[in-house]
Amino acid sequence: ERMNTDMSNLVQVMERIAEVNSSVESLQEELTEGAVSIDDKKLEEEALLQTIRNARVNVEEEQASVTSETQKEEELRQALSEQRAACNSVLQEGEPAAKAARDAITSIKARDLIEMKANPKSPHVYVEQVLFAMLTLREVPAKNHDWATAKTMLKDAKTVTEDTNKILTAISEGRLESRTIAATRQYMSKEGFDPTEVRKKNAAAGALCESVLNVVKYYDIVSKSQPKLQQMGTTREAHDVAQQNADKAKNSLKQFQAELERAEKACQVVTDSKDELLEQATDLQKRLALAQQLLMAVSIEQKLWAEKMEQIREMEPKLLGRALLASSFASYMGPMAPALRKEFVKEFVHLLSTSQLDCGKSPDPLRLICSRLSKLKWAQQGLPGERTALE
Repeated sequence: ERMNTDMSNLVQVMERIAEVNSSVESLQEELTEGAVSIDDKKLEEEALLQTIRNARVNVEEEQASVTSETQKEEELRQALSEQRAACNSVLQEGEPAAKAARDAITSIKARDLIEMKANPKSPHVYVEQVLFAMLTLREVPAKNHDWATAKTMLKDAKTVTEDTNKILTAISEGRLESRTIAATRQYMSKEGFDPTEVRKKNAAAGALCESVLNVVKYYDIVSKSQPKLQQMGTTREAHDVAQQNADKAKNSLKQFQAELERAEKACQVVTDSKDELLEQATDLQKRLALAQQLLMAVSIEQKLWAEKMEQIREMEPKLLGRALLASSFASYMGPMAPALRKEFVKEFVHLLSTSQLDCGKSPDPLRLICSRLSKLKWAQQGLPGERTALE
């Protein structure tokens, strides 16, 4: 039973060694596969890190561009504000003349305007000169300066007022050409171009004459600011361009920032995955190291265990014969002399072999009956160490 138990234990140990060896191989395969995955993740991470570096460079460059364009736009806006203030000062100086031009139009009575338009032809050359001067301010070609065109212009007081306001606005913005004013002055230089004289011919025409004079006066005042207006126009164009460039740079900056954010998020995902794989690899390496240590420890004893298993297998068929030899020796050889005991063992081994009971080569009954530990105990109790005494 002890032999069978030892054999069973040894078989289990050998099986366990095989399992550990298989585990070691499996762990090594997992480590190899994990190393490949980690290398792939490192390459992917490095590519994303390069993308992040490029994106950061783009963001920094675009941020500098935004700062530059915004600063330029702010400087131009400040310059435009200063130029506008200077031009407004001149426009304020000419405002009385502009107001007088408007007031003259609003003072026209509808019946006077209707009366003038009712004439099939010009009532007087003074009136005609005033209306032609108005047509000139409205940039109507000189070839179309006739009574019919003039009456069309005088549709009603509201239309005349709106046209006058448009002319004043064009002057304040520097859009009315100097040749238009020069052509108007030609009519103004003629005899009778005077509000008092014209009113004697028609009250509405007299008011229109006063309006034309004040429009030209307003132009003379405002024209002093023409260089400033032109400069303001140039500054306004430059400001608009700078503002467009700043807006464009800001939009580009947002795009680069979004790309950078996407790349950072993707890189974080890859980094987390890589770290997880590294953690798994570290755990596998620890397990592999423990398994290898265990395998190394048991491998040292594996040869001895294998030899013991072989010894047990060899001893099993000899067990019955040896048991008979030992029991017979203990039962019958006690009174015999040593020489007879030796002869008995020889004859009994021969008898057993004829009965197909193998005891092995030169079996020793003493070794079969007692162990080394028993001998040591007997020695402590005073028994001599000679064979006869031990037997």
